Amino acid sequence: MTVVEVDRLRSKLAMESARRRKLLDELQDLRGSIRVYCRPRVPPTSSSTKKYQPTIDMVSNEVLMLHRDLVSSSSDSTPLCFEFDGILSSDMSQNDVYAEFEAICASVVEGYKVCIMTYGQADSGKTHTMLGEVHCNKKDHSVSIDNHGIHLRSMKQLFSLLEHRRDRFLDTVTLNLVEVHDERLIDLLAGTDFGEAHGRLEIKTNRDGETVLRGVLSVEVSSFEDVLCVWNEILATRSSRLAEQEIDARAYELDSHVVATLKVSSINIVTGASASGQIQFVDFASSDVVSTKRSLGVSSSKRLSINSSSDQLLEDWKFTNKSLNAVRDVVQARTQYQRSVPYRNSTITHVLSDSLESDTKVVMIACVSTDEKDVQNTTCTLQFAQEMRKVTVGKATRHTSVGKT
Repeated sequence: MTVVEVDRLRSKLAMESARRRKLLDELQDLRGSIRVYCRPRVPPTSSSTKKYQPTIDMVSNEVLMLHRDLVSSSSDSTPLCFEFDGILSSDMSQNDVYAEFEAICASVVEGYKVCIMTYGQADSGKTHTMLGEVHCNKKDHSVSIDNHGIHLRSMKQLFSLLEHRRDRFLDTVTLNLVEVHDERLIDLLAGTDFGEAHGRLEIKTNRDGETVLRGVLSVEVSSFEDVLCVWNEILATRSSRLAEQEIDARAYELDSHVVATLKVSSINIVTGASASGQIQFVDFASSDVVSTKRSLGVSSSKRLSINSSSDQLLEDWKFTNKSLNAVRDVVQARTQYQRSVPYRNSTITHVLSDSLESDTKVVMIACVSTDEKDVQNTTCTLQFAQEMRKVTVGKATRHTSVGKT
């Protein structure tokens, strides 16, 4: 086969993949269900002489097999099969991963609401997938971000789209960034060069029934460089604050949820028609779990047993971060179609209540480790992600208004 033929086939494959993604997006829009993807991460090369055996096998582009039997020989530690909307294989580049969500992210300029979430245990690649490789200088607390993730790549695409239509539309883009740590809502823009805190932060419901964050700063951004500058500033400020307070930065970050909300308001210069879109990027706190059997005096080795059936996993284990237990309660309430959903039981679920309730294109990426030592956390993450896939938020609609008549 010649080089020309190979290039032609690659081009055809890329076109077919794009067509498949478009059709899948349209189907999911009609269903109104949460799109759930899984991104396995191979652990860094170890100096150990023990041969590495991954616990996850990709059966297809949507199905994976978790081999619990590699860790335990017990008869009830059989492999588990999980199906998602897509498996983002460990050899996919950041650009390849973003290509899966490019159309969804771009729909914000048309007036849609979008929410992209990353979820998983410590060191599973959540922040890498969402933001990229973050480097912080411990001496001067300066920050740089390389190998950009979904959030920053979508920002680059967004401003490219807006630039191409600037002769027809008047676009305004605003960004706010909040953090939830130990149930406390923190405005990451406050105390930076972008502004000071405006009093107490509150989660309220406006007259339209929408959840709003009162007192949170928003900054207008007009380019990708502006967004990158905001991130560098807030991460450097947070690093400096934690150092002054002698707080372990890594432990703090693992226990924090970060939510970036970007709003796009557009007016067609010719017709006067307007659109209002929003996209949220949520990097959940690490989802590491501990056994609920601890209080029963069960030995440590017994607590780490993986011999639970998949249906019992979410009951036998609890998250070290208590607010994720509240997220789990919300998901269970939604899948069971309960009348009352406990959004207000936690700050993070309260903040995300609109996105999880209706009229939003929601994507969750479950980041998991393929290392044997992480099999319990991996199992719980996959089980939770499978439950999340059952949640229906309703068909997303465009938020537009008619212009001149």
